[in-house]
Amino acid sequence: MKFFTRHHQGLDKNNPYSIEQIRQSFDQACQQLPVPSKLKVRYDSLNDVPVAWLNMPESKPERLMVFFHGGGYCLGTLKGYLGLGARLAKYNTCQVLLVDYRLAPEHPCPAAIEDAIAAYKGVLKNYLPHQIILAGDSAGGGLICALLQALKERMLSMPAATILMSPWTDLRGTSPSIEQKNKIDPVLNSYILERLGILYRGDIPTDDPMVSPLLGNFSDFPPSLIQVGTEEVLLDDSRQLAEQLEAVNRHVQLEIFDGMFHVWQLFAAFLPEAKTALLQIAAFTDKQWQQHMYSQN
Repeated sequence: MKFFTRHHQGLDKNNPYSIEQIRQSFDQACQQLPVPSKLKVRYDSLNDVPVAWLNMPESKPERLMVFFHGGGYCLGTLKGYLGLGARLAKYNTCQVLLVDYRLAPEHPCPAAIEDAIAAYKGVLKNYLPHQIILAGDSAGGGLICALLQALKERMLSMPAATILMSPWTDLRGTSPSIEQKNKIDPVLNSYILERLGILYRGDIPTDDPMVSPLLGNFSDFPPSLIQVGTEEVLLDDSRQLAEQLEAVNRHVQLEIFDGMFHVWQLFAAFLPEAKTALLQIAAFTDKQWQQHMYSQN
């Protein structure tokens, strides 16, 4: 896992590489993660947003997980997330749709939110809302929160549930865990978050809910599962998000994994704690899909 540390991402203070170099390094690291041989991939587009449909032998066509990848809104590709997407498809017995939203700084906020809305509208042409679960890691988790707030404003139907892995929901950078875990988290630190945040938000203030959805409206949110590790600078993002959801009486399940680092779920091919996390996600999603299926009959 050494190739996934912040030093090798090129985002450390001592490695002032260009954003393109950082993207290449990040994607190369992601593509080193094993991809199951039985995975079937179909590349497509929904309302002009590039996507990839992932299917494993266990996938049920009536279940769809729409996944938004992490990378600080500046990094990440569809191919880099095939391994995690395949395992989500396998353990959740569903199809997985990876969404390739536009990246900053070429496309700052709200481009990613606009693409997320467009992709979700495209999905609704063939799936009912109760068949859809949204999932994302890091910035992808924050994007889901911003997307749901945008869906509420537009009076569009909410999905059945959300899965948020180490979500980045507050670009103000004031959470206590950012300082407390700054030298512990092997993936992120305060400098990286600040640099990526500036690239993503552009001229938008850090306290605007579009870039810091933690400060937005959480009423009408679907049931949510949040997973985070104790060694993460973003630990408090998850804790505070859970508190926000509980404050408006939304169903939320917060799972804090002892000793785990940022988005450890990516390493499910060889890390037992990552496989455990994915199995717990599967238990949550199966319950949500079953409840919605029962209510529809």
